[in-house]
Amino acid sequence: LAHLLHRVPVRVGWSQSGRPSEAWYLSDTCNLGQGSQTLDTIHYTAAMYKFLVLVALLPAVVFGQTPFRPCSGGRPTPASLNIEGCTSLPCTIQSGVPLVARGIGIVSPVATPTLTAHLTARLLGLDVGFEIPEDLRDACAVGLVGATCPIAAGQSFDYTLNYSMELPLTGITVQVEVGLDAADGTSVTCIEIDATITA
Repeated sequence: LAHLLHRVPVRVGWSQSGRPSEAWYLSDTCNLGQGSQTLDTIHYTAAMYKFLVLVALLPAVVFGQTPFRPCSGGRPTPASLNIEGCTSLPCTIQSGVPLVARGIGIVSPVATPTLTAHLTARLLGLDVGFEIPEDLRDACAVGLVGATCPIAAGQSFDYTLNYSMELPLTGITVQVEVGLDAADGTSVTCIEIDATITA
């Protein structure tokens, strides 16, 4: 079985002058006695390229990022935020339906034995008096991903909030602030989004 490496001209299109253009590619030609068998590398490469593009785009479709604003005072933010079903602001949040939000790539600026979660909702800049339930405030016990308390300075982790916001008013757009604080009150991370509350 003899293997020969050939340069084979293939007509792949037409130039502006009206004459067909030619592209060269390498193919491994095997002499099998009854003719030759050519592996068409152009079609193979094109198929692989389409596959790789699809694979590259899939995470962006499935795990769409949610835009956010940093909180006031230059407080740290996560590297990215993912709120299920929200890829643009304002997010639509149904009152009483679980809101699943994940802050990714949080880096603590300080060492802390505890992490306390807070959530504030404001309407036209005024606090509407909403507070996160007591059982969700201890982020070390609920929501911490990729780490355990105590947290070292410079340590990276994720945080997931899974909570049903029940607000007395619907049909309004509020500013929602979510963050984590260290034991000494230092802000570890904080983000702000706009959310339209529906019934």
